Amino acid sequence: MGLNDFSADIDWQDEDGISMWNVSEQISEVYKEEVKKWDARIKKTRKDENKAKQQDMLLAKFLVKILIDKKYDSLFPELFKSFDSGVPSNLILWILSLVYIEISNELRVSIEKKLINFSYVWENTIKFSWNNLPQEVKDRINLWVEDILDVIQLNPSKIYTKRIISSIKKSSELKEFTKKVLQYFLSEINIYMSDKTAGDYSSFIMNNIILPKIEKSK
Repeated sequence: MGLNDFSADIDWQDEDGISMWNVSEQISEVYKEEVKKWDARIKKTRKDENKAKQQDMLLAKFLVKILIDKKYDSLFPELFKSFDSGVPSNLILWILSLVYIEISNELRVSIEKKLINFSYVWENTIKFSWNNLPQEVKDRINLWVEDILDVIQLNPSKIYTKRIISSIKKSSELKEFTKKVLQYFLSEINIYMSDKTAGDYSSFIMNNIILPKIEKSK
């Protein structure tokens, strides 16, 4: 039971010839089971909304790449909980894009936006403070916040938009996943963010910045 259980119509192969069919042995058995459930939900979603296919395929591509890179393992429990709770693929893609810049840049290519080049690292670990963050870090987070609207516009769908709004309002799993991704991003550049601060920022981003813009764009 693993990636070979994916339906053939969402197979992909990247520019290096890496296919989901030849990486199944590199993925933890725990995550293989989660991927199988994810595939089943994609099939159901596609029956309801054919336009979801583009985002599902993009998530399939990057999910397999990230699964074989062990450094992201700490994010998968919350990622799969979010997916199980009904969070749509494009929202999961956007959240992941903060820590996996290839996602941001592939999305940006499709809408002819400038690619992101980010490689900032603090030498010593410091405690998070927005006012004291380097401008490069602030810019990266701000671009991440702005990109959610572009992700939605890539695949305009009233059904998907309603699902995103519902997820932001109701999914505790989504809030926890967003918090973990934000903490992970900062930890990679030696900035420590506490659980409480990460939760506060994640809620503010979702409920006070993103949600009003999405509701206005419906």
